[in-house]
Amino acid sequence: MIYLTSFLYFLQCQNVNDSYTGWSRLFLGTKSQVRSSVLLSLLLCEILFGGCGRRNPLLFRLSKDYLPLTVGNSWEYIYSDGYTFSVVIDTTETKESRLAFRLMKNYQTEYWWKGEGDFAEYVSYSVYFGGDEYSVEKRWRKHLVLPLVMGNKWEDPYQGTTLIAGTTLDRESNLEGEVVGIEKINLPSGNFEECYKVHLVYSSKMISPLFSTAETLLVDEWYAPDVGLIKRWEKDKTSGEVKQYFLTKYSVKK
Repeated sequence: MIYLTSFLYFLQCQNVNDSYTGWSRLFLGTKSQVRSSVLLSLLLCEILFGGCGRRNPLLFRLSKDYLPLTVGNSWEYIYSDGYTFSVVIDTTETKESRLAFRLMKNYQTEYWWKGEGDFAEYVSYSVYFGGDEYSVEKRWRKHLVLPLVMGNKWEDPYQGTTLIAGTTLDRESNLEGEVVGIEKINLPSGNFEECYKVHLVYSSKMISPLFSTAETLLVDEWYAPDVGLIKRWEKDKTSGEVKQYFLTKYSVKK
């Protein structure tokens, strides 16, 4: 507000001739009109930029890509126990009617898709019974709603039935997500500001006369501007097991 106060005082102290004529009046207007226009411009500057010359965090975040997906981009991570893995986008490929990014995650293939309003992962779950493999869920599952905005919530439920050994297996799963924070994260790979923290809850259960299972996974992820995922924490609610990993190296093209 110092900019508005100072300039208002400046206008009040000036002996501005209010009798513009001809083209001057046409383009500039009266002194009061000039003052109103300038004050409005300064007010917008204060709102949008927190004062001219100072970066506005909201506009900064909106101008950044928190999930930069381009062929050739790569990220390397390390778990708390020392296990390392890499993620490399090697090409694009059509997967179930979507032009997706194909990734190699330590030689395992994954598919990601980024649309106008969300980011999805292709998931494939199977069960084994009597020496045979049965697919119980294959689909694009929404992982994030884009752009990331503080307080946004989403979910992506699924229900399906599979025939196994003459009986049915019912599967239900859901992913619930929410953007819960904006933080600064310091890692060996760099100091990252304006990071979005996303809280996710994965839940699933399978019910059949043959067997039943249920699990819930609690996850926190941090996304950095123009970098992507830099940190992930997860906890298996049933076993209590906790895992986490963070970014050690990356190569990202905008």
